[in-house]
Amino acid sequence: MKKLLLLFNVLFIHYIVFAQVDRYNVVINEILADPSPVVGLPNTEFVELKNISSHPINLLKWKLDNGSTKASIPIDYILAPDSLVVLCSKTKAIFFNSNIKTIGLSSFPSLVNDGDIITIRDEHGNAIHAVEYIKKWYNNPIKAEGGWSLEMIDPTRPCDKNNWSASVHYSGGTPGFENSIYNSPGIEETIIGLQCIALNPTQLIMHFNQGADSLSLSLAANYSLGEENIHPKTALPIGPLFKDVELTFNTAITENKLFDLTIGPINHCASLIHDTINIKTGLIRIPELNELIINEVLFDPPSEGADFVELYNNSSHVINAKDIYLSNKNETGELGKSYVASKEDFNIFPNDYLTISTDTAFIVRHWRKTNTANLLEMKTMPSYPDDKGQVIILTQQGKILDEFDYSDKLHFPLLREKSGVSLERINPMVPTSTSSNWHSASASSGYGTPTRKNSQQDNEDSTHSPIRILPDYFSPDNDGVDDYLTIQYNFLVPDNLISVYVFDQNGVMVTKAIDNQLCGTTGSLFWDGLDNKKRRVSPGLYIILVENMDLKGGRLRIKKGIVVN
Repeated sequence: MKKLLLLFNVLFIHYIVFAQVDRYNVVINEILADPSPVVGLPNTEFVELKNISSHPINLLKWKLDNGSTKASIPIDYILAPDSLVVLCSKTKAIFFNSNIKTIGLSSFPSLVNDGDIITIRDEHGNAIHAVEYIKKWYNNPIKAEGGWSLEMIDPTRPCDKNNWSASVHYSGGTPGFENSIYNSPGIEETIIGLQCIALNPTQLIMHFNQGADSLSLSLAANYSLGEENIHPKTALPIGPLFKDVELTFNTAITENKLFDLTIGPINHCASLIHDTINIKTGLIRIPELNELIINEVLFDPPSEGADFVELYNNSSHVINAKDIYLSNKNETGELGKSYVASKEDFNIFPNDYLTISTDTAFIVRHWRKTNTANLLEMKTMPSYPDDKGQVIILTQQGKILDEFDYSDKLHFPLLREKSGVSLERINPMVPTSTSSNWHSASASSGYGTPTRKNSQQDNEDSTHSPIRILPDYFSPDNDGVDDYLTIQYNFLVPDNLISVYVFDQNGVMVTKAIDNQLCGTTGSLFWDGLDNKKRRVSPGLYIILVENMDLKGGRLRIKKGIVVN
């Protein structure tokens, strides 16, 4: 009887220890990727694991994986519930205090200091937990430079990207002990759809802000495309992070049309909380000339800020920022080094804006109305000098899409301080090279409108007329309200010469604002309210005379009185 009882106990313990391990039963709880300069921790990289399940787990043959190297746990090690173990290089394990549970691994993966994915896998190779950590998680620029570990705040939320921060322990970390920033379970972050990219007419790839439950991601019924509510044939979650899913449809989507994709319910990775997501998508096409244009540039930022370049999709189809490069010109006038706008897929939809900078946090702080969904951060951008330079956008094949020769002289002449003031395009239909088509962003907008409609954008009048002069009243004070006079033209034939004269109420000409400019059939010209000596005209009544002559001998003269406030 005793032998049978002993055998039963052995089998029961074996069952518990080797029971099925679900994803997120064991989590990566602490990471030291950059141990130097030493603060107080051993001078070695390490990863700490925590068992957040209710049963013991044997880690024999589990693997730590960084994508290129896999290190296997060679021993039977029973990780009890709510307990911790530190994984490090086999040769460095002796440097940890004896009361810290440590497993030394041969071929311990080298951890990149910034931007790496590490995965803990069970003996069958299944991803149990993966973390894609970055330096920004430290929330402290000094600690991010080394010697301090990254700790998880709440291990029950293993997929939340904002669930990590630098250790606050005096030694720099807490390997083998409860995290110094541990907090009781908080509110889980909402799963957000970042991008839905059409790889081709029948394949979409969906990117989320964080990992999700792979089972709910794999259910085709959880996805519905377009007004017809088309479900995909297959939905394939992509590990080890499970924040991407590839969808394959039997029905092809059409060009030059946007589609809404409804997703849900999608469960969070380690709980029963779920979210429903709506996102738009459409077929991607490489842009042609003037289909993606430069719309706003900040080239002289404040001391605490960074340059930005805003692009505008002037086409009827979706453009992928991954296909776009930014460049400039060197001192000899040759094309400089080009930098890809985004290493990841990023949709730029028709009539939408994309603002690119090396410091998007500055943009959000400085302009509170920024649409963060239309922001992209690049690690490195071309150099844009504070006085003058070139902004060039081009394709991977080197085809230039748009080019802007900017200068601080394009700013509103009466502007006292030009630092921190962007140059905005007035009319997307007027060529980029037209200097009068650029104006300082208004004071009321905070001197910039990244990700949004320009404060100085021309509001085109839909009334059909050969020449229209708008508005009747304008105030050239750069406050964002009627800062310039617009002369809109809409001719039946091309090749028109236009001149614009401004007279005061006594009939004295104060400036020739436009001098025989060659124009096409449709467009706009602008007067900034300055006289021929670049001084702001006095408030009062002025007569605007527009003269047009085409190459076939046709002539047109339009005169209108306007008021300058």
